[in-house]
Amino acid sequence: MYIQKVFEENRISVLHDLIEQNPLGTLTVYGSYGLSADHLPFTLDRHGLELGVLKTHIARGNPLHKSVAETNEVMVIFQGPDAYISPSWLPRRHINGRVQPSWAYTAVHAMCSIKFIDDDSWINAHFEQSVNCFEAGLLDPWQVAEAPKDFIDGLKQHVVGIELTIHNLLGKRQLMQQRNIDDRLAIIEGLRTQSDPSAHQVAKQIAQTIEN
Repeated sequence: MYIQKVFEENRISVLHDLIEQNPLGTLTVYGSYGLSADHLPFTLDRHGLELGVLKTHIARGNPLHKSVAETNEVMVIFQGPDAYISPSWLPRRHINGRVQPSWAYTAVHAMCSIKFIDDDSWINAHFEQSVNCFEAGLLDPWQVAEAPKDFIDGLKQHVVGIELTIHNLLGKRQLMQQRNIDDRLAIIEGLRTQSDPSAHQVAKQIAQTIEN
């Protein structure tokens, strides 16, 4: 897969941060039922291996665990905030008209081997880890232990665990790095006028390309 070097992101810590900040990934596979995609929340174990291990679960009724062999390589796509970049924000619009629309975004593609897990202790640990991760920062976080044991035991019967060992991480940050400082400052100003919170996040990320 070709990626222009200016947009390429290879720093593992940066890619891990993006995954943890945007944990809803798209698991894409080609199995016996053809090409499919599942949108799943993932936790990341940074310390399991050099590139990390992703963990999630699916409903037992999901045919994924029956259609994909554990020898298959799969890909999980994580996408950060994105925003449309209007040419109306660029100074050159009124100078020579040589402007065009663009789109700013960040993304990570994780190429992995997949393992399906039907083990009670693994599911228990996964439930605890994922709940603690996603509840962190809430004013009154919920804990698995609050629910009746028979209720949680019933939930566990209906899920299959997934563990993905990452073999390759491919990151892309299209944050207008190819543009000059004046263009980027104008784009930041334009994004900050938008009502979409994602546009404000992108403005902050583009500002960081100037600071760095």
